[in-house]
Formats: sequence, structure tokens, C-alpha cells
Amino acid sequence: MKKIVLYLTEVVAELKKVVWPTRDMLFYSTILVVVISLMFAFYIMVADKILTQIVGLIL
Repeated sequence: MKKIVLYLTEVVAELKKVVWPTRDMLFYSTILVVVISLMFAFYIMVADKILTQIVGLIL
């Protein structure tokens, strides 16, 4: 039981050291991730369409 209490005490101490992002930083980071994900998805879609056309011509 002492180990569990010690562990939880250390966890709380470490969480107090964390520098949490501001609301604005979190918002902009989220937007950036969504935009990059959409760009990557579009790239994959275009590559898939092109490769499908190429394979269709070969077969």
C-alpha cells in the first residue's frame, strides 16, 4: 500500500511540473493537425486515382 501512495504522490508532483498549452496554442495546433491530415488524405486520394488508372490501362 505504501508503494501505491508513493507512486501517486510522485505522479501528482510530476503533473505539477508540466507546462500545459494555452487555449490559443491548443486551438492552433489542432487546426494545424487537421489541415495537414486533410492535405495528406487528398494526396493519398490523388495517388490512388492515378495508380488505379495506370493499372486499368495495363490490365
